[in-house]
Amino acid sequence: ATQESMAGMSRRPPSMYWCVGPEGSAVCPERAMETRNGAEDMGSKPSTPGGDPTAQCPRTEGIHAAYKQGDPSRARHLLREACDESTSQLEKGQLLSISAAYG
Repeated sequence: ATQESMAGMSRRPPSMYWCVGPEGSAVCPERAMETRNGAEDMGSKPSTPGGDPTAQCPRTEGIHAAYKQGDPSRARHLLREACDESTSQLEKGQLLSISAAYG
């Protein structure tokens, strides 16, 4: 039984790698949305300074919209602006994951 499960596991990674390409656009925004929702929750707490996490939502929506409209140069411009305004490495990572999702 152990050998069978090992064989099953060794068969799985290649298919997962193949899935990453086409599904990458589905996987990355989900992750960004989860983190964004978390940031919104943090934004509702008075302890969060400046409200930056909530400000990120419209920004990322605009970037997603630009990519969906087939305007990658506008999306890149928005990403650059957002990265310049962003103070945390985490936010920058999220923003870059959006561009990675759309290639």
